Amino acid sequence: HQAVLTQPADGYTILLANATMTIVPALYRNLRYNTIRDFTPVAYSGLSPIGLGIPASRPEKTLAEWVAWAKTRKGTLNYGSGGNGTVQHLYGFQVNEEFDLGATHVPYKSAIQYLPDLATNQLQFTMLDIFSQRPFRERGAVRILAVTGDERSRFLPDVPTFKELGYPGYDRMGWTAYYVKAGTPAPIVERLAAAMNRLSALPEWAARREATWSQWTQLSPAQLAERVRHEADAWAALVKKTGVYAD
Repeated sequence: HQAVLTQPADGYTILLANATMTIVPALYRNLRYNTIRDFTPVAYSGLSPIGLGIPASRPEKTLAEWVAWAKTRKGTLNYGSGGNGTVQHLYGFQVNEEFDLGATHVPYKSAIQYLPDLATNQLQFTMLDIFSQRPFRERGAVRILAVTGDERSRFLPDVPTFKELGYPGYDRMGWTAYYVKAGTPAPIVERLAAAMNRLSALPEWAARREATWSQWTQLSPAQLAERVRHEADAWAALVKKTGVYAD
């Protein structure tokens, strides 16, 4: 991030970032820069829903069934994440609060580390992007009960969204996007966005996204900036509730 900020705001230095950009301002209270204020989003590169994953050994096949069971185990459940302040942690916290589960957050260094513990029921749930869960799901070790976003993922057409199940506030997804330094002239940002969107629409890029269960939405820089601000506000509220900060 800082390397981009040391360069002129001329559009020649581009940052490929992920959804963490919308969490950082709340998580790091003493950071010398702000990822919302000091960067301008240009275009999405790809998006992936976050899925509520549980051990496939559990008999519950729907979110309602699982929540009903989880409530009978209130105060005994664990949910895993790749660390404090990650998307997995904050969304896991949201699920925990939503359904009043009294679950304990267990932070790991990475998702790769905790997925085996989820598969063996040492953890009872996680909120993780669907592609990361894919290998465990395909071998019958993990079941995904619901996904974030406004529409079902075409890679998991049988899995409902939280929204359609009656739970708003789960519209945020995992994503990657291109950014430039704030202050880059609007015509340059628009020109970059047009070029990036043309590339993202090519069949070659679509095939690459397909391989990683990634989807793509074309937004204008203004629309994307609005989306980023909305997500930053939502994550900030969750960070405040958790009381967990990185500094």
